[in-house]
Amino acid sequence: MWASVPGVHTRSGEAFVFRINFVRTDDGRWIPVTAISMSTNARRRPWVIF
Repeated sequence: MWASVPGVHTRSGEAFVFRINFVRTDDGRWIPVTAISMSTNARRRPWVIF
């Protein structure tokens, strides 16, 4: 399940897009995974997963 936070425009004109994905592990725990795109067009730049 993805939860998107509205992008915030910076002075350079790009937008930060935050997405939080909760991944369920084999032992039943839920781990939040954050993906950040630093472009207004997410297709042109890869997501940074950490």
